[in-house]
Amino acid sequence: MKQKLFVLLTIILFIGAGFFSDVCAQSIEITPLPGLLDDVKKLADKTNPERLEVLKEMLSEKGIPFEVESFDLISRRDSSITEGNNLIVTLGYGSSDIVAGGHYDKVEPGSGVVDNGCAVVILTRVADALKNENLNHRIRIVFFDMEEIGLVGSRQFVETHKADPIVSMINLDVDAYGNTIMMGPIPFTGMNRLYRTAKTVCVENDINFIVFP
Repeated sequence: MKQKLFVLLTIILFIGAGFFSDVCAQSIEITPLPGLLDDVKKLADKTNPERLEVLKEMLSEKGIPFEVESFDLISRRDSSITEGNNLIVTLGYGSSDIVAGGHYDKVEPGSGVVDNGCAVVILTRVADALKNENLNHRIRIVFFDMEEIGLVGSRQFVETHKADPIVSMINLDVDAYGNTIMMGPIPFTGMNRLYRTAKTVCVENDINFIVFP
């Protein structure tokens, strides 16, 4: 399932960046990707700061440039400060952004594999697939911190980049098992082409496709 989601997300990003037509997506054949499970295991049962370091190592090993944007979360209870860290991969150039992201933090206790280690690994593979392409838009692949305590990292990213025009955002969450992809919310302006492409790829590869909410 993870490799199927990887291919689907890569196709959608290529379409957004001006590469494929809807027809081209029908000819995509999904093939196994080695090492996905091994990478997921590297994230399992780690603390959130340790998961960030593992993620940095994964990207560095693949030669993928990244930056870490740190921010402070101030407790309303006692005014204590906790540092958060979003990790951002920027690929291509352009006046607008296509963002793909997912959170890397996990709930304690828990292994953090389903939520959300598998999505993290998928996104590293997407970054690797796109890093040498001549993209028509700037693509930002963002690994958010502190999602589990109230979407803190994603809110901070939006605040930091509020001057950057974001034309589309694809978020991955809870990607680890089963043979169903849920996509939503639909419809909204600009979503029709991505929806048709995602549905086509799923049908061609025997993946259940449902819309939510």
